[in-house]
Amino acid sequence: MSNEKRRHNALPEGYRLHWYEIHTILGRGGFGITYLALDTNLNHEVAIKEFLPTDLAMRASDSSIHPISDEHTEIFEWGLNRFINEAQTLAQFRHPNIVLVHSVFEANGTAYMVMEYEKGESLEEAFNQRRLTTEKELLGILFPLMDGLQRIHESGFVHRDIKPKNIYLRADGRPILLDFGSARQALGVETRTLTTLVSPGYAPFEQYNATRESDKQGPWTDIYALGATIYRGMSGKSPVDALARANAKLENNRDILEPAVDLGRDKFSHRFLEAIDRALCFTPEERPQSIAEWRAMFPDSGGDNVQVAPAGVGTANRPRQPIDRDAPTQVSPDTAAQTRFTEDGTLIVGGAAAPPSAAATAKSPLRSPIVILVALVAVIGIAIGVWRLQPTTPTAPDMEAKPTTPEVESRPTAVTAPKAASAKPSMAEVTAILGSIPCSILQASINDRSVLLRGYVAGSAFMQRVVTSLNSLEGVAEVKSTVEEVPTVFCQTLELYAPLIEANRDAGHGTAISTPNADNVFVEGERLIANLKAPTFKSWLYIDYFAHDGSVVHMMPSPGEEFNEADPRESFQIGEPGDIGLWEVAPPFGTEIVVMLATSAPVFEGARGQLEEAADYRAALRKRLAALESASNAARISADLVVIRTTPKS
Repeated sequence: MSNEKRRHNALPEGYRLHWYEIHTILGRGGFGITYLALDTNLNHEVAIKEFLPTDLAMRASDSSIHPISDEHTEIFEWGLNRFINEAQTLAQFRHPNIVLVHSVFEANGTAYMVMEYEKGESLEEAFNQRRLTTEKELLGILFPLMDGLQRIHESGFVHRDIKPKNIYLRADGRPILLDFGSARQALGVETRTLTTLVSPGYAPFEQYNATRESDKQGPWTDIYALGATIYRGMSGKSPVDALARANAKLENNRDILEPAVDLGRDKFSHRFLEAIDRALCFTPEERPQSIAEWRAMFPDSGGDNVQVAPAGVGTANRPRQPIDRDAPTQVSPDTAAQTRFTEDGTLIVGGAAAPPSAAATAKSPLRSPIVILVALVAVIGIAIGVWRLQPTTPTAPDMEAKPTTPEVESRPTAVTAPKAASAKPSMAEVTAILGSIPCSILQASINDRSVLLRGYVAGSAFMQRVVTSLNSLEGVAEVKSTVEEVPTVFCQTLELYAPLIEANRDAGHGTAISTPNADNVFVEGERLIANLKAPTFKSWLYIDYFAHDGSVVHMMPSPGEEFNEADPRESFQIGEPGDIGLWEVAPPFGTEIVVMLATSAPVFEGARGQLEEAADYRAALRKRLAALESASNAARISADLVVIRTTPKS
């Protein structure tokens, strides 16, 4: 990669580790970096994970790794030994559903784990696209993973970080477990970096209370996480975080997790749903204690004879060649307002207004988006309030709604009752209707006489218009929608990026942005982290945060993320520990949009600053993109976006 600063602490492209040649970064987190490399001895691709806990160590100019101070040396060496021991343990496994570890070796003052390079997609990606959600499909994923986990548990080992992102699907659909979290969690316990220690929604409560001396984790810990993963596929949403469940139990002795038997009673067998609920029991003792015990609770298959749970069933008695670089990210991943700088150099764009100075009163600052840019990375402590119960769904705005009116989140429900139809609808007619809807980014698929609609639309009036128009087509029996409505203030933003997002999808460029948080919900004071995947071409990336007050924060390039070049299909995060830029959620709260734009040539010369009016930026961006396309017929431009919601701590 030409831009070495963008790689932060990563080894440069072409670097040699023994006979391994580093090509690019597959993933990166607070405890290490995973690279795509070429084994020049056997001439095949491998994934190599480097132990590099950013809270404890840094890279010197000669590529070696050193603790950041003498007081960090002991814990760094202890974590390094755990990392090596984990690799040696994993190397003993030869199972089709467990990532294959080839070797581990020490170099540069740290250690490197060499693993099989798997191609395909993560289970998280499949779930986000509403795929693999039937009982038969979920059992087809679950049973092979159970086989692999049983082999792990029989060896006295616990995975500790099972979640959809760490389950990869090969091209033939076979699942494989990636990124074991034992060494990472052990080190997190020692340093108490809880936010990088667990995966909220998938980690049971005992993982928040682990110590070196007393570890209450076991097979039941992995069973909880795997049950939460299947719960996500079954229900379309992640389970409530264990800390929120614990808080509710302390406050009113009530478990706030919605049981699977209630969520899926019309679609799944009662036995299947009960087995998921048993895995998600809050206390370890109530869960199955082994994979064999849990497997016996499921139906033999999700096939043709699934018995759907009756409507009256309750839960009262239930026990609680060339490198394609398309690899998994094997890391886990953190009132009127005024823009101002604090005395320590922190730029605040949100929160309570500072007392005006003589200089400040002469200016008219932008109203705040809900992020705080922190120039220096702070030490993150344990805060139970970080992972709070997800808020209730607000009311949908109409076309006359003010920008700050609460919004509606995505609802995967049928929006029309089935009706008779004589012929299958025409995709050409469906596409024509979608293209006529303003303020939207829409896509549809047809299943027999049903139209499945997905995407984004600004305002309920346009949403109703598209549904009415589709229902009027000959052959349409029903319209099912997972479209996410956003405030009408985002209308022009959707219209600007719509053709670029469609081009990204149709051409298969692969530009993608997401967040590590369940349902893309962020709580006040929490770090805003974005997962980025560059397109199939070398690109310049522009990450922009559009706020509902009509402003835009430039996350990259910016004073905090100055460099924005990326290799083809490179995956990385911004806003994570160790980055120059760090964003935190602050008032006002609501729905916002983060957009990732990828271009085959620079759009602007350098960064545009940190904050400006969204209307000004959109006008400048339209002009520059038009100039880019005029200058080169081979110019490639693509985009993707993610809608996030922010909430106060309480």
